[in-house]
Amino acid sequence: MPFASHRVVSDTRLRASRSLAPLLVALALSPSIAGAQTDYYNTDAGRPLAVEDALPLELRALELQLAPVRFTRFRGATELGFEPELALGILPRTQVEVGIPITVATSSSADAHGSSAVGLTVAALHALNVETSLPAFAVGGSIAVLGGESRIAQASVKAIATRTMPGVRVHVNAAFSVRTSTNGSDEEEVTFGDELSRWLAGVAIDRTFPLSSLLIGAELTAREPLGADRGTQWSTAAGARYQLGPRSSLDGGVGVHLTGPERGWFVTAGAAVQLYRAWRPDR
Repeated sequence: MPFASHRVVSDTRLRASRSLAPLLVALALSPSIAGAQTDYYNTDAGRPLAVEDALPLELRALELQLAPVRFTRFRGATELGFEPELALGILPRTQVEVGIPITVATSSSADAHGSSAVGLTVAALHALNVETSLPAFAVGGSIAVLGGESRIAQASVKAIATRTMPGVRVHVNAAFSVRTSTNGSDEEEVTFGDELSRWLAGVAIDRTFPLSSLLIGAELTAREPLGADRGTQWSTAAGARYQLGPRSSLDGGVGVHLTGPERGWFVTAGAAVQLYRAWRPDR
């Protein structure tokens, strides 16, 4: 009987070790899994939609946006925009970023000529709270100097709200801008996409698939484009963001300008790499 008892104990230990093995493997891999399922969830402005969420970068995270590209086709003309950015989680729930918007516009008209412009933007985003029974709220601001045939300086403020519901998240953005121009006019051939809007308001909804590190979303926006008496431009877009690994992600989208002088369509594509990330449980 002592031998039988020893055998029962050994079998029990063997079964326990076998049942614990998958758990130990999961625990060992959990940091990389968690890292691979964070960036896809954070929707920055333009990546892939104009409407963004209220989540800034983690504290001390450093992210390089490599290829945010926007191609627009309207009224027989095309516009290609490219804006590499560097973002830093400088304080708790606070990020700052610096970008260099570059835009090239061409026209199929025989008497028209192409134009290009390069600028510099500095922006900040601060989350006021963590979402609980209340939505997450954030405020942001930016200063941009954008130059083409004339140089334009613009200051903008933005308010953001994000609400998580069963299966989806809803985001609401509202932004207002003031500007000055070296030639005293608001007219500018190169529009920098949504960079030079007097105001912009929009709502977006997205759905995440955590096991696939994938996010898909759609938005509806209204803005007053650069230029006098150009009216309100309504646009709609859809896009996706996919996490390649713990530090890299891809995004893309497609949209249509439903009204306004620039009625047409556009596509966006982007990629980002986190150069440094300090994992902290008390983000």
